[in-house]
Amino acid sequence: MKRNLNQTVRNHRRGTNVMASVLLMAAFAALSPQDSQGADYTYSRVAALGEAAPGGAKYFFDFERGQINNRHEIIYTADLTLDGTNDIGEGVFLRSKGLTFALVLPGDSLPGGVTAAGGTWGTSALNEAGDAAIAELLLPSMPPPINIGVFRYSAAAKSLSAVVVPGVTPAPGGSVFQGATIRVSINNHGELAFAGVVPTTAGLAGGKGVGVFKAGPAGSISSVAAPGDEAPGGGAFDFAENPWINDRGDVAFGAHIHGEEWIHPGGGTDNLAAGESVYLSKAPDGDIVSIAHQGDPAPGGGNFRIAWGPIVNNARQILFVGDLTAPPAVQQSQGLFLFNRHSTVAVVRPGDLLPGGGSLMNVGQYILSHHLNNRGQISFTAILSTGDEGVYVKSGSSIRLVAKTGMNIPGIGTVANFDSFGAGSDSGDSVMNERGQVVFFANLTNGGGAMVLATPKDEDDRSEEDR
Repeated sequence: MKRNLNQTVRNHRRGTNVMASVLLMAAFAALSPQDSQGADYTYSRVAALGEAAPGGAKYFFDFERGQINNRHEIIYTADLTLDGTNDIGEGVFLRSKGLTFALVLPGDSLPGGVTAAGGTWGTSALNEAGDAAIAELLLPSMPPPINIGVFRYSAAAKSLSAVVVPGVTPAPGGSVFQGATIRVSINNHGELAFAGVVPTTAGLAGGKGVGVFKAGPAGSISSVAAPGDEAPGGGAFDFAENPWINDRGDVAFGAHIHGEEWIHPGGGTDNLAAGESVYLSKAPDGDIVSIAHQGDPAPGGGNFRIAWGPIVNNARQILFVGDLTAPPAVQQSQGLFLFNRHSTVAVVRPGDLLPGGGSLMNVGQYILSHHLNNRGQISFTAILSTGDEGVYVKSGSSIRLVAKTGMNIPGIGTVANFDSFGAGSDSGDSVMNERGQVVFFANLTNGGGAMVLATPKDEDDRSEEDR
């Protein structure tokens, strides 16, 4: 997002098994020195602040990763500048086989007769074919999420098409979409999931509400969970966002039930958002089940204040952030949890020791500060008790350090932090593919910043052809 939108993004950054917890803790204790030093990865620079971007401007302020596929194509958003001082807005870029292409630049004319305002909303998505989904702010600029459109990029046609044009595209139920919000997702069959703004009296704000919708490859749009829909266990949804779609067509999302405690993460005042619980809409029938709810007991102790940011893989494993903060505070003490079939286990909880030194204080609060691939591997950023930050990967029964504050990455520099929206924003991210390659943004101690690709050393030969 542009910097003047950062606070709003931070207010929206949540949306929102394989072993027992005791075995996970044992794995922490058994980590080898090699694990703790990030020695199992090689590193390469994808792009750096100050470098020329496609379109004539230069990268500026930050990079926000979308996704990386197994061909190691990367979609990302970056702020841009012409003079090195003034931010002219954001562009969306695709890195493929050593070349970078601009998909959307500030001022671009987009399908549907609209113009890009120079800002993406949330993160852009990418599938294995190189097709993408983008939520873009449009002109005239309005308070997000109003007047945000959703667009599909076809790698085969090398072109964009409109999925949602605010004020034009019909929404299920007979209304018209007014915008879109956190987040967009695309699977390998070309199905999109997105959070759309619709006129309704059943939402959190007068006359408007946010629901989760699915768009087919041909453009047909269906509702997954909209304000006023019945929720599992009783009550009705008044808000839903943060969808993630897998190749089965299942959609994991965050939602709030009317009448339950209204919690606004980040302390914001946007009445279109609320603290979430996690749900899964199961394909093909769309039956919705509750995965983690406000107030539910959390594995390892405590209760979920909120649960947010779900990612569902093809095995229907669901990774999400569970907030364990004692009321009335929120998002001060969060861990990662994994739902698998009928039970949920803790992946990492506040107080757990992490390789490389320090214990977890909080996981990153950006919507892609954590990631789950189809092999069950988990990447995440962490804020440590020492004041440091780190990027980690959990694979099987071990957690490995990928990068950490103070680490010198040869050819790139020394890591200061991983905060996309400025130091202290807890907005680091780490996205990964099926190979276990991790992409993250690092602010450097010399004042620069770079987007970095970390490749497990046993994947080096497989990925060399893509570099």
